[in-house]
Amino acid sequence: MEEPSFLATECISINYSLNWINFIFPDSIRKLLIEWKKKKEKATAEGNLNGIFYACKELAEIYFQEEKYDEALLQYKDMEKTCEESGNKIDYARAHRMIGEVYCEKGQFEKAIKHQMIHLNISREVNDSVEEQRALATLGRTFFLQSESFPQSLMGLTSSSEKTRALHMAKTYYVDSLSVCERYKVNIIPHVGCCLLMYCTSFVFFLTWFIMGKGLIPLHYHLVIRWKCPSGEND
Repeated sequence: MEEPSFLATECISINYSLNWINFIFPDSIRKLLIEWKKKKEKATAEGNLNGIFYACKELAEIYFQEEKYDEALLQYKDMEKTCEESGNKIDYARAHRMIGEVYCEKGQFEKAIKHQMIHLNISREVNDSVEEQRALATLGRTFFLQSESFPQSLMGLTSSSEKTRALHMAKTYYVDSLSVCERYKVNIIPHVGCCLLMYCTSFVFFLTWFIMGKGLIPLHYHLVIRWKCPSGEND
């Protein structure tokens, strides 16, 4: 027997999910959820993949903000399936990034890294420097949070080899993210570019200090202190 298509399955699942929204969320959130569920249902019935994509995106963001991570995960996975059907590579990559973000919030770091690596690989494949920088910074954050999940010794020292490895991986990805910022800073909106550089660099500095001891300031940190926005003002 032939399995039902993704669109047919969605029509069934939407009808069930509309019924329990009323019992979980406040009025304003509930109205938004019902509105986007109906839009998703309409887009699904019409076979409108773009409409399904945006409805899934909005629903997932609402669930994520409300810390309903399992529900957010379902919507992001629907996003991923929709992008795969439509052949939109960069949105497919972004969907994997968001799936990774949800797994990260759930503390399932290995699953998060798996999806975030897909985001990174595709961004490099299509030569999208902004998405590449975002993927690298996201991986840096995930490895840093993973390092925080490992237990410390009684003296508060980071003796765990897993913790040390995760910290080094976090630093590596943040440095790589910073390198992308430097390489493409001319093509990035000036103030956004500065914010990205300072954001990445602050973590490089912190992680280097954390791993190798106080007083060691990476070369990148000095570089960014000297660099100013094209407007002439530090962001």
